[in-house]
Amino acid sequence: MTSKASKMNKPIKNSQKDLTEFDLNRATLRDKNIFPPLYVNATISLGEVLKRGDVRKDDHLMVIERNNCMLALLTKQMIYHHVAQGEMAGEPWMVSL
Repeated sequence: MTSKASKMNKPIKNSQKDLTEFDLNRATLRDKNIFPPLYVNATISLGEVLKRGDVRKDDHLMVIERNNCMLALLTKQMIYHHVAQGEMAGEPWMVSL
């Protein structure tokens, strides 16, 4: 094992501070989004979109669950938008890729 590989296997020591504080120096902030967020304001059942052919059986999905409700987003859409947001079961949600 090389020294580089052994360094990769060492546990990463994170303090609670590291997990709760956002380091603004690591962010790339712009005045305008390069890719617009995907605003989800209506949904269709997965069975229906498969039947219609809008989604193929081999399409990759990003699935989220909240309050016992599930939502599947097309990974190819998320690759472009990077952020999706909406409301599910009366609660706001946001995911990023």
